[in-house]
Amino acid sequence: MPEKIGLTAKNTFWGITITLLLLLTACDSTPMIGKSSLAAIPNECIVETQEEKRLIGNNHILAFRKTAEGFQTIIRHADHEMFYQQFPARITVRGNDTISAGNYVEKEYVTAYQTVIQEKFGFRAIAEIQTEKSSTFIVEDKYTLLPEGIFVLFRDIKVVKAAPEDAGFASIVSFTSPLHSSSHRDYEYFIPSILYRNTSETRETAIAADLNVDQMYVKETRTGMPLAMIHEKSTRNTLTLMHYKPAIDVKENPGGGLPGD
Repeated sequence: MPEKIGLTAKNTFWGITITLLLLLTACDSTPMIGKSSLAAIPNECIVETQEEKRLIGNNHILAFRKTAEGFQTIIRHADHEMFYQQFPARITVRGNDTISAGNYVEKEYVTAYQTVIQEKFGFRAIAEIQTEKSSTFIVEDKYTLLPEGIFVLFRDIKVVKAAPEDAGFASIVSFTSPLHSSSHRDYEYFIPSILYRNTSETRETAIAADLNVDQMYVKETRTGMPLAMIHEKSTRNTLTLMHYKPAIDVKENPGGGLPGD
């Protein structure tokens, strides 16, 4: 059964709270490329113009905007852009020359969607990624809408060609704020049992003690809840990544097991 990850964006313009939920299905041995069992949604929730394609929720819009690079995605409330993805399809590939645990040789590949197709359930967005070693991936994201006005993303990835030099890959869902701040002081954070607001109450030896890093990996089995949240102070926008309805098997190992379990 594919795992699902939820992504929630909230904004408090004019006292209104906007919520977006994305579900990411981790690829398995039988990705649903070109197939779908998703239910149809009302026609008025799907809009296409010359400028963009839109999924319309209760109070917010998820839009696909065509650029010279392809289609990027935008989350908006009214005319306010909350978050966007310049390159929605992102894959990190690990080489087989990895030295040891913790010393990974990885390279990230990103691209915009080449195609966005209207469906009865919403939109199907497709991108192809090729690595420098000639591995080829097809990323297919299906966007739909729940009755509560919540957006949903189902992601499938097909490995079309696997080069021997590429040992494995991970898929990434990443949104950017129009603020474009690179300072962690412009944000507050929440990872249950790991981090709250900032590092003022964090032990020096804790995993989240230093926020002057590009990224941080936390096993969800080490958290109080599989959830990570970032709050942008100046705009009051909040983005939450959540594993929705997790079904995790760590083989009864304490602490979530060893890396790779």
